[in-house]
Amino acid sequence: MWFDEIMDDCKQALITANKFKAIFIPIFLKLALSIALFGYIFVSFITSIIRHSYVFEYIYTDPSAILELFPALIINGVVIYLLVLVGFSILDVGSINMFKVALNDEKPRYKDFTEGIKKYFFKVVLGKLFMHFLIIITLPVTALLYIVYAVIAGTLTAGWGLLFAGVFVSIYLGTWVPIIVIEGYSPLKAIGKSIKLGAKYFKGLFIVLLASTLISSYSTVIFGVLAAVLAGWLIAGIVATYFNLVVMLVYYRNREGL
Repeated sequence: MWFDEIMDDCKQALITANKFKAIFIPIFLKLALSIALFGYIFVSFITSIIRHSYVFEYIYTDPSAILELFPALIINGVVIYLLVLVGFSILDVGSINMFKVALNDEKPRYKDFTEGIKKYFFKVVLGKLFMHFLIIITLPVTALLYIVYAVIAGTLTAGWGLLFAGVFVSIYLGTWVPIIVIEGYSPLKAIGKSIKLGAKYFKGLFIVLLASTLISSYSTVIFGVLAAVLAGWLIAGIVATYFNLVVMLVYYRNREGL
């Protein structure tokens, strides 16, 4: 039965996570990357304001002067996007390759992290660029549908609807990065396999991904404000790592039939 299988995957993921604690090291790397990116964004924002301070001197008499800020904003936006894309893609492929080694019952090491980067980085970046392009071209339609839904259902209900919509999307498109690392497929083939996996194992992935979303979002609230501030990133990272293992186990078990 599918529910028994998902429980077996959850149990095996817990055993693997407990046995190979090195898989949690990327959580700290993600924190360092996030701090570095936040620092860069803050510094670049302040620098841009100082550099274009003259614009604010006559913006009240000539509102069109605000247009002079657009080139700097666009350049900074592109740079930040590329830094986020490259930085988190490196963490994704390195981390998932360590998960793959751990699920093979071998101790993950630093070389496994770097090997994942060497082998799969460019494939994952290309896949993310393709996915982001799809998001951009479909954004007007999805935004309009959400606005209509929010007006009809109300803000609170619409918020839950958005949460479930994110889970549904993840069911079909949430496993293509692990599939690239596991199989070495091209981005498009990995996305196709991810969609097939979601269609075949919808109920099991729905439970896994909904649990991951809810626990990641609300676990810090349970432990109070202080824990949310000091250890929210750690709790969320541990939860994400654990459920990544579960999703990979789901794929391993169903890969032959896809």
